[in-house]
Formats: sequence, C-alpha cells, structure tokens
Amino acid sequence: MTRRFVLCAVAALVVCPAAYGAAAERQRLGVLVFDDLTLAELEGYPDVPAAFGLLVPDAGPETSYDRALASLLRGERRNSLRGEPPSGPELVRLGEIADPEGRIVLRLPSRGRQPNDRRYPIVVVAPGFDGLLTSKSTRIPGLVSIADIAPAARGDDVLSSTPDDDPVGTLRELDGRIRNNGTSRLPASILAGLVIAALALWFPRAALAAFAAGAGINLLLGTAGVSHVPTVLVAIGLGTALAALLLARALRTPLALGLLLAGVVAAYLAAMAVDAAWVALSPLGPTQNARFYGISNLLETMLLVPALAGAALLGRRFGPAGFVAVVTLALVTVASSRLGADGGGAIVLAAGFAVLGIGLVGGGRRAWLAGTALAAGAV
Repeated sequence: MTRRFVLCAVAALVVCPAAYGAAAERQRLGVLVFDDLTLAELEGYPDVPAAFGLLVPDAGPETSYDRALASLLRGERRNSLRGEPPSGPELVRLGEIADPEGRIVLRLPSRGRQPNDRRYPIVVVAPGFDGLLTSKSTRIPGLVSIADIAPAARGDDVLSSTPDDDPVGTLRELDGRIRNNGTSRLPASILAGLVIAALALWFPRAALAAFAAGAGINLLLGTAGVSHVPTVLVAIGLGTALAALLLARALRTPLALGLLLAGVVAAYLAAMAVDAAWVALSPLGPTQNARFYGISNLLETMLLVPALAGAALLGRRFGPAGFVAVVTLALVTVASSRLGADGGGAIVLAAGFAVLGIGLVGGGRRAWLAGTALAAGAV
C-alpha cells in the first residue's frame, strides 16, 4: 500500500468511474480515491509533510458509494432522509494532477446502501499540511466532511491542519469515541428519561434538579473525554438520580434552584466557547453524521426545562431583569452560530418563553407586550 501512495500521481491507480463532467479549471489539488485505504496503512505513509483525518461520507442515517461520490464531486451534502444525493455541476475531477500543488487521498463507502456510521481515512499532501486535519465545517480536529473535499481541491481554506505527534493514534481514539457515543446515546437518553419520570412521581423537587444533573454529567463526560459505554450508562442513569437527590436536599430555596438551572445552561455556553469538541463529542451530543457541533435536538430538549424553570424562578426573585437574563443566556447558547447553532431549538425556546412570560405577567396589555417582545427577540 505504501508504494501506491508514492505513485499517487498516476491516475490509473484511482478506483473510481472513468468519466466525469467538466470541473473547474482552478482545481489545485488532485483527488484520488482508493477502495481499501485503512488507518493502519496511514502509519506507513511516505515521509512527506501530510495531514491525516477521518472522512464522514454523507449526511443522515444512510449512505452509499454513489451518494458519497456525488457529494464529493459537488462539494455539497444532502441528508439521506431527503432522498436523492446532490446534483448539479461537478467542481472537481478525480485522478487529474496537472501541475499539482498536492493531492487529497481518501476512501469512500463500498457500493450499496448502508448505515452512515463509519468514517474513512483521508490524507492531504500539500504545502502547509502536517499532523491532524481540521475542518471549518466540523470544528473537531481530525474529522472532515465530504463537502470539504471539492472546495479544498479548488484552493479554498476550508481545511487546515494542527500539529500532532501521533495523528493516526489520535484518529483511532476519535473514531472509537464517536462509535461509543453512538452506541450509548439511545440507552443513555432512555435511562435519563426513566430516572426523571421516577423522580417526578416520588420526589418532584428532585425531578427538576435531575434535568440539570443529567445535562451536567453529560458535559463532564464530554469534557473529560469519557465514552466507555458502561461507564456512560452508569453515570447518566445512577449518577443523575443520586446527584438530583443530593441537589434537591442541598438547594432548599427557589433562588438556589434557579441559579443551578441557569448555571447548567451557562456551563454549556462556556464549554462551547472554549472547545466545541467538549459538547460535540459528549455522549448525548450531535450524531457526527448529519450534525457535527453545537446543541443537538436531544441536548436542546434536556436544556429546555432548566432554561424555562430557571427563567421562572429567577424572574420571580429578580423581576423582569432576571427573566430576560435567562432568556438571553438560553437563546445565545442554543442559537448562536459560534455556539449551539440550533435555529430550530431557538424557535422552540422562544415559543416556550413567550408562553411562560405571558403566564408570569398575567393577562391584559402586559401579556401582549411580553409576547410581542419575545417574538421580536426570537426573530
């Protein structure tokens, strides 16, 4: 396999269909596709400056060779739930390296429909690339979207690299972490739901704290890089129950509980501001196929109760200023493009806050003013 890398400029080695449409003349990096490239073979890559990564071949729950190839050639992803893959002008040609500044070597899925739950090796050999690939679209070092390839080949700065003494080892760890999170996500969320439901029946005060506890434990696991499935399930299930009971016992005033609920939202904001991967690679975080960073629908749902309850409790204690402060915090955390980047979640929050605000101020003109103000804030 190492020899083939040395001869990557030879188009006959490319495993791909023979004919493609016209590509842009300004393609600067050759794009070569192999059908059997593995992480183990990357360790034998020739001793030249290169950056390594894992390629996510599609968006949504399913993929195929044809879908991934269509996305690669056009620099666009289309969720498999929406049906057909991207169509339109092809931006790159595969296998052509005329006066190249470098090359992109990668692997695509095998033919036939299959789950979009695997990541494939990718190497960029070009000036300025050395270590671990970074992508503006994923914000996770080592993870690359299929839609990054065409712009990168044409010279756009969507891909760069960061130094890493053992990039292949880092990629193995990253791949395992994403795979483990995918395995634990559903059972962990079910466990959290069962714990909260049980507490709501027998310890209602603890149920409210359980939302903050579950979200907080998930963030701690992501920050610490813990993805071992049994550990995650124990932490989310048993940890949420115990932490909620302790918090409910320790926080006896509405003010203290309100500060806890708003505090967990603030913790997510701070974590995403420091390192997007802490939330992105948490057990309940994004799926790493349709969405890479920010607040997932699952996390947005878990943070909905702390945001609304925190706004209600602090609004009662500090008046409109306390309510507006939590509303602003929640919307910035969930909707900001640099943080949660979840526009749908922002709409859900805005609707919830509007109903909550109207309920808190009562009926009449003040209710209309509150609803109008929150609607304007949502826009």
